[in-house]
Amino acid sequence: IPKDISQAIKLEKLFIGKNDITGTIPPEMDQLVDMTQFFANDNKLTGTVPISMLNRTMLEQLRIHNNKLNGTFPEINIESLKDLRIHKNEFTGTLPSTLANAEKIVNLLAGDNSFSGPLPSIGTPSLRFFDVRNNDLVGTIPDSLFESPVNLTNVYIQGNELTGGIPGNFSSANKLSDFFTSNNTFSGAIPEIPEGSLP
Repeated sequence: IPKDISQAIKLEKLFIGKNDITGTIPPEMDQLVDMTQFFANDNKLTGTVPISMLNRTMLEQLRIHNNKLNGTFPEINIESLKDLRIHKNEFTGTLPSTLANAEKIVNLLAGDNSFSGPLPSIGTPSLRFFDVRNNDLVGTIPDSLFESPVNLTNVYIQGNELTGGIPGNFSSANKLSDFFTSNNTFSGAIPEIPEGSLP
């Protein structure tokens, strides 16, 4: 991605996904203050994600999945964030703690990386798709995930090192169609599911 893309200061949407683009994401992209959507998925991008680019308050959708991006994923401004897809990269470190305050987020896909540490205490009525499969995450499933699950349909947390039990409030997600928890170290009984509470 050329550095001089920063000269397109009115750019709001940049879709360059599903190509064979190599190189890195230039830090100069932080000058694109009006950008709401950046899709660079399914390429061959390497390097880290510039911290400054993720501080844009207008950013609604970030899709950079299926590349070879690495390093820690920076804290992200979640004021407008609705769609975050960073799965199938080589990220390490913890998931951004700011995700716990992402009130508008609909899709969070961060699976197939090497994230470690606990799950963020995410839980918002807007959340629909939550995927952190195949990482090195530890700790328990936060109760907050199922506190306001009015739209939650898919939860994929398999292939981690999570412990504890399945939250007793998970059956309140009455639109939940997929809940994958295999290949962790969960213990205890599966909570009782009231009749008719799940699809």
